[in-house]
Amino acid sequence: MITRIVSCSYQVTHFGKRISPFSRKTAVNRLDKRTAPARLMKKVRRDLLEHLGNRPLSITESMIVDQICWLHLHVSLANAKASEGGEMSDIFARTYQGWSSSLQKALMRLDATLVPKPTADASPNALAEYIKMKSEVEREA
Repeated sequence: MITRIVSCSYQVTHFGKRISPFSRKTAVNRLDKRTAPARLMKKVRRDLLEHLGNRPLSITESMIVDQICWLHLHVSLANAKASEGGEMSDIFARTYQGWSSSLQKALMRLDATLVPKPTADASPNALAEYIKMKSEVEREA
């Protein structure tokens, strides 16, 4: 579902600024839509909306999806930077760990907003069986 970005830790936007794992949200919001980070965010958003059933989102779900896209971009950029070699500083490692756990928690929050789909067990026969069982229990009491 969610793909990783490959070695684009220093993509240059059309504003002449480089996008790195530590770019501010305003820099990420101004991404040129042709760059790899912008395409990644668009793909993650599309995949999440598909996961949610392509239905209109509540404001809460929309905010969580935006947060997940932003966090996934930064985690992917950090992965690309770490794979270039060299040691990760202590601050970078803690920041990466924070982004990763925040991404995981946001994904869990988004899944918690999903309403379970009705299954085959939720048929009129299941309701009739429940009523029959309840009436038998009441007769015994």
